[in-house]
Amino acid sequence: RKEMIEKLENLVASENSIEPTSYVIEQMRNCGAYHATALLYVSHSMYRQGLQVWSELGAGEIKEEGRDGVEETISFLSKHDNFQHIWLFSSWVLRNYPDRGIQIFTCDKRVAPLPAHRVLEHLDSFQSDENGENIKFGFLKLKYLEYLVSRNKESASDTSGEEYETLLAKEIIRVLDSLYEQNEKLHHLFGPFDEKNEGSVVIQQTRDKLLILFL
Repeated sequence: RKEMIEKLENLVASENSIEPTSYVIEQMRNCGAYHATALLYVSHSMYRQGLQVWSELGAGEIKEEGRDGVEETISFLSKHDNFQHIWLFSSWVLRNYPDRGIQIFTCDKRVAPLPAHRVLEHLDSFQSDENGENIKFGFLKLKYLEYLVSRNKESASDTSGEEYETLLAKEIIRVLDSLYEQNEKLHHLFGPFDEKNEGSVVIQQTRDKLLILFL
């Protein structure tokens, strides 16, 4: 069965004449070929429907061995140019897998770069989880700004590098401050935040240097 599903995936992943009619989709879903269903949608430029199937896999609403919809969504959105699809379907990946989801915005496979200000606004909504407890969300904007600074250093024609460097410095300070606020939650990583703790000293020194250089 697995081998047959793989053959089906290979068939619909390339140019094909299989129309994604309701009957075809129903039959494919009934046999558990959800990833192949998404690929069929995408091959016919029905991107939203394909992304929806992958998001259902990611949410556990449907199950297929070896597929969770995460890498599929990241890979597709990293090259996709429809902003609405990117904002909508990157959200569940960022919420559940922030370290992996940020790749959607730091990948250079896209023909035209996304508007940086819009990406920053999008990432701002993931600064914390519903309880304000997941510190990984706080690093999303930081990682994207690091990407922008690096990209602009390689592009002599882009004059926004200084702006991004300033934003990056401020974001580093914000993240460092949030680490202090989550003392107890980071205890297992750095130990108590006191003057004798090496992790605390490094954070404080980094923050002080940035304050002097950029503020």
